[in-house]
Amino acid sequence: MARKHKRTFIPKAGEEIPRGVPTEVVTPRHRHVEYLSPRKTAVFKHFEAMPPPPPELTALAPSTATAHSALDGDSFPPTEPDDMDVVPELEVPLDSDEDSEGRPTAKANNTILWQAGWWPGTFKRTRTVFTYHVLKLYDRLTLQAKTSAQDFIATLRRLTNHAFPREVKDRYREFMTSHREFQHLQTLRRFGLDVADKLPEGSVAVLCPACPQLSINMDLDWETRPQTEWYKDALFFAKDGNFVLSQHDKKFDPKDVSLFDGAAYFPDNAEYQDFLKGSKDDADLDCETETCSEFKAGKTRYTGKAISGVITLCCARHGFALPCGTVDMTEGEKYKHVDWATTHSVKFWRYLKRVYSSYDINCIYGNNWPKRLAKMTGVDKIWPHIVRCVPKWHLNAHTGICRWLNSFYFTPGSGQTDGEEPERRWSILNSIGRIVREMTGGHRQDILNMHYSDYNIQKMFGLALQLKKKLDDAIKSSALNNSQLEGLEETARLKRMPLNEWKAEEDRFARHIMDPLVTKKSMKNPYEPLPDNEPTLKDINDKWDYKPPAVQKAKKRRTRADVETEESTSVISTLGSLFLSVIDIERDQRLLKALIANQGSLDAIQDARDDIEHQINEWFQQHNILLGTTINELKTELTSIPAASWPVRGDGTPEDVALPVPSTYPLTARNHPRFAMAVAAERDIRRAQASDALRELRYKLGLKSFLFNSTAGAFGQVNKTRNQKTMHKTNEDIRQYREEYELARSRLYLIAEPTDKAEYPPLTADDCVQLNLYHAQEKPGMKRKEVSWIWRDKRYQGEKANQYTSEAARIEWFRASARRTRWAEELELVKEEVRRMQRFYLYYHQRWTARASVSPGGTWSEKGAAAYAARQAAMFWKLLTDAQNIMPQELHIHM
Repeated sequence: MARKHKRTFIPKAGEEIPRGVPTEVVTPRHRHVEYLSPRKTAVFKHFEAMPPPPPELTALAPSTATAHSALDGDSFPPTEPDDMDVVPELEVPLDSDEDSEGRPTAKANNTILWQAGWWPGTFKRTRTVFTYHVLKLYDRLTLQAKTSAQDFIATLRRLTNHAFPREVKDRYREFMTSHREFQHLQTLRRFGLDVADKLPEGSVAVLCPACPQLSINMDLDWETRPQTEWYKDALFFAKDGNFVLSQHDKKFDPKDVSLFDGAAYFPDNAEYQDFLKGSKDDADLDCETETCSEFKAGKTRYTGKAISGVITLCCARHGFALPCGTVDMTEGEKYKHVDWATTHSVKFWRYLKRVYSSYDINCIYGNNWPKRLAKMTGVDKIWPHIVRCVPKWHLNAHTGICRWLNSFYFTPGSGQTDGEEPERRWSILNSIGRIVREMTGGHRQDILNMHYSDYNIQKMFGLALQLKKKLDDAIKSSALNNSQLEGLEETARLKRMPLNEWKAEEDRFARHIMDPLVTKKSMKNPYEPLPDNEPTLKDINDKWDYKPPAVQKAKKRRTRADVETEESTSVISTLGSLFLSVIDIERDQRLLKALIANQGSLDAIQDARDDIEHQINEWFQQHNILLGTTINELKTELTSIPAASWPVRGDGTPEDVALPVPSTYPLTARNHPRFAMAVAAERDIRRAQASDALRELRYKLGLKSFLFNSTAGAFGQVNKTRNQKTMHKTNEDIRQYREEYELARSRLYLIAEPTDKAEYPPLTADDCVQLNLYHAQEKPGMKRKEVSWIWRDKRYQGEKANQYTSEAARIEWFRASARRTRWAEELELVKEEVRRMQRFYLYYHQRWTARASVSPGGTWSEKGAAAYAARQAAMFWKLLTDAQNIMPQELHIHM
């Protein structure tokens, strides 16, 4: 004998509920009882267990063929109706008002079954019933694990008779019908609606608490906001096609209709079919969607499918499916499908002043939207301003102006919206594709509605944590990007760059891109180099030709000579020449090591060693003349320093010889007054060496940014190979200059003054990434891109500008300014969403609380409805208080 269901506490009338005891019973015979608010005050005072099953139930004489315990998986013959999850056989037909033995009518019998916690498989000749528990169990399994009804029933049959499950009758058909009816009533209860032949449009769709909902959660002053703040009250919606949630082409029951026709996430089916028939021969509405040459939307095969998939609209910032925003596609993704879904979903927000749309092919979808809208009948013709963008991940598949004209990165008011919420939904909902593709039309839509609602509900339960994470991210990133832009602007002012002109151009771009009357194709793109300013391949090759080493060294010597001030003595000048030659020798040593690593010829290696050996010998001779006496005196005086700590010339190969410059001497010697002149000379040289390396690094990084477009657009094997070699050489030069900077910095730190470490920070590989000048270089995650410190370095203003670094700096400012602005908008958007979420929860808490009352003489149905309303009110109150517990006090709403 299997153990029975675990019972929870069932209070009697007037009896208080002990602390710690659940306030909802789980037996098949129960009503929901008292629910307490977080303030520990009762919101529904009446609680009473349901009476035992009527004696009429015994007259039905049930016998079971399939049953199992909710807690045990063993096969067993149930001893009480409570123990049965499935009771497939009732031996008495219920097909008359009163049978020969005077038993109740079919209608009365169904009421008796419901009171006992059983759901009839049919309402006329009831021979199969299911307990509420088994229906709820399957409901949670299919929503969470996407379990099909066929798998669930097969599992029950195996639990009943594991060895011979085929001997257990298959009640799959009856179960599908019962669960569909059960889920329908569950949904009506969730929204407090009665059964009706036609429910109000969108009345059973779960709304997004953070999106603007008129008369529910919007700011009372939203209509009086200035135009620059319209984005705070805008709807952000995204749409996308899905070809997994299709339906196979086979014979279906034409009378099978959706129980939520037009009331959930699909619009009215009859109106939609009439629209499809009327637009069948319309060349504009019926054409396949096409866009840039690098992106094709909706191109696939639809053989053997009555419905090729769905188009779904959801809020682009939180992922909630929008009411009446899903339609079935026939023969692929076409404008007419998207138009119908858009007009019937976004119309619920047509009172807004602005909406933002995200769609894979928005670059051309909206071009003829007004013309297509004029041809459609039965839809609103007046719409708010629609700002059209392409999702960030999909943007790289586009070409031309849509990469910046329809980019969330540069669209004012879009914050950090990425437009990819539909893709996140499909990653979960695609799991039910194998379930719905074989269903009839009405049943398929009901199942999709059920899963859409559950997705929205789970999103609602986790919305507060999601917004808290966004809020923390926006606060941190907004401050960081603002600080980086300020540093970039300060450097631009010192370099006397036309910063005011840039700001005016940015403001003009923002006004034009948000103005629906401005022709977008005529706009200037400030986020990419102008075509006339791009260097040709010949220009690039001329810039990057190697110069003779003697010329290079001469140039370097002249540059570093600038650091020798007029106050320097002749000794300092001579020491400066000595240490300048160290830089040349160290560079030659690095080149020789690279030659050896690359397995250069033995003759070339030997020649290089001989040359370095000669330079080292001459250097040591000059070093002994200038510093030999001083060093000997220091050794005599500083006896505390071990002899092994003083640098000497080693016996290694020329490329490994370390020259004894002041930074290599012990700390006590470096700080000695007699050595101060030599230390000061090397310090100036190392500063100049690091600054020169940074100058060359910036120059080459700027050129590399322009090289990207030349390399990406090259045609022909010869040009591609040449450009690849040029890019490779550029990368190698950047690496070498970074190494030289790091060498100079490490030596400088040993003899640094207090400000040197701040002015010459470490240079990592991430700091040397090329600037993104072209939209083709953009990738997801660019919102977190930081401006490298080498472009915000205050000493950068002293360099002589060139066409590449100046243009790169201009574009970097525009992009950094856009990032700063988007993060500032994101912060304001999230703050407004947090307030709307709280108002939403409070609104529904008050709405359900008003229903959680019943007169003393109320019926069992009225008491049960009031108890459910009390539970819903308590749920929304907890959602509200949980959200306020994690949000800053200044974002709390007044209640």
